[in-house]
This record gives sequence, C-alpha cells and structure tokens, in this order.
Amino acid sequence: MRPMEIDGRRVLLTGASGGIGHAIAQALHARGATLLLSGRRADALAGLAAQLGARAEVLVADLISAE
Repeated sequence: MRPMEIDGRRVLLTGASGGIGHAIAQALHARGATLLLSGRRADALAGLAAQLGARAEVLVADLISAE
C-alpha cells in the first residue's frame, strides 16, 4: 500500500492541543500539509503553530458544545 499524498493539501486537525493531536500535526506538517489547528487550549495551539512555523494556523474551538 502506498502512503496517501498530502503535500500541498489543507487539513483541519481537531484536538491538536493534546498529545496525540500534537504528534499528528507534526507528522502531517512534515509531509507538506498546510494545517488549521483546532482545540480548546489556546496556549498549546499557539506553541505548536510557532514550532511548526509556516503552513500552520490556529482556530481555538470547543467542538463538544454547539455554542
């Protein structure tokens, strides 16, 4: 099986402020994806976006609540 091509793709990653989401973000970014990082903890998301640099933006959101 060949890996999915993600170079140049845009990805909305929910749960990016947690451990598993953080690792997934790093892996996707390393393969060339542009990321919109979403989660509840603004500080964690900002730190991850700063670490990744280009092609990473932050959207703070609590997707558990419709509000």
